[in-house]
Formats: sequence, C-alpha cells, structure tokens
Amino acid sequence: MIEVRDLNMTYPAASGRPVRALDGVDLEVRRGEFVSLVGPSGCGKSTLLKIIAGLFRATSGVVSIDGRHVAGPSRDIGMVFQGPVLLPWRTVLQNVMLPVEVRRLDEVSFHERAQALLATMGLEEFHDRYPYELSGGMQQRVSIARALIQDPAILLMDEPFAALDAMTREGMNLELLRIWSGTGKTVIFVTHSIIEAVFLSSRVVVMSSRPGRVLDIIDVDLPMPRTLDAMGAPEFGRLAVHIRSRLEHGAGDAPAPAAADRTEARS
Repeated sequence: MIEVRDLNMTYPAASGRPVRALDGVDLEVRRGEFVSLVGPSGCGKSTLLKIIAGLFRATSGVVSIDGRHVAGPSRDIGMVFQGPVLLPWRTVLQNVMLPVEVRRLDEVSFHERAQALLATMGLEEFHDRYPYELSGGMQQRVSIARALIQDPAILLMDEPFAALDAMTREGMNLELLRIWSGTGKTVIFVTHSIIEAVFLSSRVVVMSSRPGRVLDIIDVDLPMPRTLDAMGAPEFGRLAVHIRSRLEHGAGDAPAPAAADRTEARS
C-alpha cells in the first residue's frame, strides 16, 4: 500500500552545512499492517513519517500510496503527534470535528461519526468537556479520534504515548491494538521503546543513526489478540534482544534468533 523508494532528505542549516536526515530509505508497507519505526534520536523517523504524510517534501526519492505519488496532505491519511495538540478553547467534540470544518465538509453527516468515535474511546460522556479537564491519556484518545474522523485508510503516529506514565501508556497500547484490529487500518508508528514496538507491531523497522537508513525489518509473529502477558513470553524477549542488538551494532551482523529467520534486511 505504501512504497518508499531511495528516499533522501537534507535540511538547510544556518551554519551553512546542510544536515542529511535520511539516506536512501527503501520501505514497503502492506495494507492492514502495523509497522513500527525504531532508531536513535535524530535518525529521521519523524521526518520519514511526515514525508509519507505529505507534510514535508523529500530532497529526492519517491513515496507512493496505492501507486499514486504523495504530493501533499490527503484525507486518506490521519496523523497523531507526540502531544495531543488540542485547541484549549474547543470542547472535546469540537476538537474531533476540527478536520471536518477545515475541509468544509458536511458537519451534520460527520457529527454522528464523531460521537461514535468518542464512544469507542470511552469518552462519550466527556464530549462537552475542555482539554484541561481531561487526563493526558484521555487527551491523546481525543487526538486519535480526531485523526480517525474522516475514516482514513492510513494512520501515522509519531511517538503518541511518549509523554504518558507507564500504566497509562500500557492502557493506550491495548486501546490502540483494539482499534487497529477492529478497523483494519494501515498503521505506521514511531517509538523509542523496543518493548512497545514488539508488543504493537506486525513488523518492526530498525533505523540507523543519522543519516537514517533502514538496517533491518523484523517480522513479529506473536499471536493476536495480544495482552500484556505477551511481554513475558520467551519469543517476545528474543525479538526485543534482537532489535536492541541491531540498534547497538548498526549495520553489523548481529546474531538473529530463530524466530527472526524471515527477517528482511536492508542496509
């Protein structure tokens, strides 16, 4: 569904020395997959996500969705950022409806969907509350509902749970898996947490330090639906150790566990 070919991104710098963020990235994401991107800080994970979303224009290379080149933002893509980015003067329902208003779509026809999304997120009774009246996890659920309001085929998530406490984060992971399994959407998820990546994903993409390249693409064959107990399984541990090893050794030949025999390497 999503195809990235020989993607390069270089930023201009005030010092006059350009910063190369991405270097020859190749990636394919199949329809309905949950793919996580992990890598060191500054390796270009967020940049890659924003290029796929059409928010940034790459220096060179091609990103296509269903065979069509990405030239700008699309209603087929929903984006969730690290912070909820809610407008404090708007209620929960009004924040969810914001993309509908911006695109000047029929608000009446989307109102019922917004209410249904809030119910799915467990926020139905909070529709008339303001962001300051919600916890961090609740605010992030509002931002996910906002990203889903136009029923996009693709959901791009840039470290959406990084600022949450451990227990809230685990709950949001379970909620996200439930949404993904119930909607069949294609998800690309950026995280610094190896454990989170393994728990959520059908595949994990390991990126190098800047300039970011794809070092490894690892299948996660853990059974679905997943519960928090899955984190204690030996197979879970082997996958986490393998990903950590790839991050530590860069493009070197780190030993792979038996379950990673189908790992697709990119370097």
